[in-house]
Amino acid sequence: MSDWSNDPTAIEPRKNFLIRWIARIGRWLRNTFALIGFLTVLGPVILIWGLLNTGDSGRPGKAISKDTKKPFSLWVHLDSGIIEHEPRMGEAFFRQLFSREEGIYLPNIRSALRNAADDKLVKGVQVVIDGLSGSPADIEELRNILSDFKASGKPLISWVAHMDNSALLVASASDKIHLNPVAEISLPGPSFSMTYFGEGLKKLGVEMQVIRTGKFKSAFEPFVSNEPSAESREALASVERSMRDQMVKMIAQGRKKQDSEVFLWLKESFFTPAKAKELGIVDELTYVPHIDFESSEDRLIDEYADDSSISSRLTRGYSLRPDDGLGLIEAVGKITEFDDGEQSITPAAMAEEISWAMNDNNVKAVVLRIASPGGSASASDAIWDKIRALNEKKPVIVSMGSVAASGGYYIAAGGQHIIADASTITGSIGVIGMLPNLEGMKDKWGVSFHTVTQTNRANIIAGRKMTPQDQTYMQATVDDVYRTFKSRVSLSRKISMEKVEQLGQGRIYTGQQAKENGLVDEIGDLRDAFQHAKKVAGLDPNKLYPIHRYEPPTLSAAECLGSLSKLRKCFRIHGSSLRSEIETSLADSEFKEYQRMRKAGQVLKQGRVLAILPVAASI
Repeated sequence: MSDWSNDPTAIEPRKNFLIRWIARIGRWLRNTFALIGFLTVLGPVILIWGLLNTGDSGRPGKAISKDTKKPFSLWVHLDSGIIEHEPRMGEAFFRQLFSREEGIYLPNIRSALRNAADDKLVKGVQVVIDGLSGSPADIEELRNILSDFKASGKPLISWVAHMDNSALLVASASDKIHLNPVAEISLPGPSFSMTYFGEGLKKLGVEMQVIRTGKFKSAFEPFVSNEPSAESREALASVERSMRDQMVKMIAQGRKKQDSEVFLWLKESFFTPAKAKELGIVDELTYVPHIDFESSEDRLIDEYADDSSISSRLTRGYSLRPDDGLGLIEAVGKITEFDDGEQSITPAAMAEEISWAMNDNNVKAVVLRIASPGGSASASDAIWDKIRALNEKKPVIVSMGSVAASGGYYIAAGGQHIIADASTITGSIGVIGMLPNLEGMKDKWGVSFHTVTQTNRANIIAGRKMTPQDQTYMQATVDDVYRTFKSRVSLSRKISMEKVEQLGQGRIYTGQQAKENGLVDEIGDLRDAFQHAKKVAGLDPNKLYPIHRYEPPTLSAAECLGSLSKLRKCFRIHGSSLRSEIETSLADSEFKEYQRMRKAGQVLKQGRVLAILPVAASI
């Protein structure tokens, strides 16, 4: 073995060794990046195909025994939270990867039960309720779906592990309710729990300075007080009564009881299982039966919510026109100026979808699904303007989800017709501006803040106590936003500014109350919104039409890795992007058939259209 350390010729071999080593590292890096690129592009495609073969997101289980020709019961597992929007393929993958709940997507449940009602082999539906959660409006809509199936005349049986408000409301649509013999029963009805920490902030030396309009606009109160104001108590009590009346009415109808009986159930709230049976809250005390889905003729809901039933559905007299259809735009989350990584509604993102809907000739009308508590006033106004412009060209029908209040109602005012669930929380027409005064932290904690600036509004910027001039400036800003908000509502609802002021001032309403005072047009769910959209678009209400949704442009792996914001965008849309890659990789004939089936699937799987029967001021 040579010792290069004392060899005068060692420089050249050492240099050659270094060059070879650098070249080897370069080849390794090149191969590694090539592999990463390959996996980035093709790996997810394979994953997507796998997800497509194992079932869609937003559904309770796996499809099994699809070749049976014997009568069977369809089992529906309601064991997680109701989600407002259908997860994209990538989102579903990450939910499964990190063992998160997939969630229950109501249009898939509706589609499955509609198929089950039509299928002669389905002898009935068994619903297992264990861990179901959702807003009052979501639960109400789920119950309506079960009621629609019950109208088919087939048996509908519910099995409840533990009884709470949501479980009883949903199960009350059934012919019979079975309850676990050792179940917990808690039926207090609607309630609002709030936390106030105004005194806590004061102890930290923080004073919140509030500028608002409307005596009922109360989102700031927890920051400055230790209890709700009289106005807050009044508004919440009114909403609670409306929601309780609606809940009592539905349960009484389903259980064939008097409203007064059900009212007393909720008043008493807690029962033993035996007492619940005695009162007629449930019918039987039995455990959920064990079902071996590998060998039993009974099946989970999934088979009836996926594309496998498309062919049979289309041969049953259903008509599908491949060109004309309806658009769906979902506005879910807090309204913000920019994407903050959370589920949010931004002007930029909405502009993309609205521009698509406006220019796509296949979209004859648009259903705008809103589930938002509000947020940025300026962002809400920008989105309102875009929706208004779209409505001038094509009808925009608004469907309100669990909540469409404040900024959520602001953007709804851009549509021509508003439909809400009876339990939707809406209204809250008002504006809040809130800035902290941190000066107390110096004496209490020894922390002080200093700002160098020439502006007259230095105290606002520096987090100090506002001057009278600051207060005047901020109040004028908030008043101006509130005035604009009211004008948008007045224009949309065709009511006077005086009436809007009476209905406004930050007060919240249930959907039923909003219908009575003219803030919404109709009580109904997403299905009703699509049916109305077909009507105003001049489409046949007895036919199926494609549901068109915005498909974001495909981003390459290099583009995704270009910045953190682009990477976040890729995570949000890569399911659609990869689906595009799958489509373009198919042969022409296969691609056309795939497109035809996918468009049909968008209608039949999602169940969104009836066949023959979707510190700036804060608001």
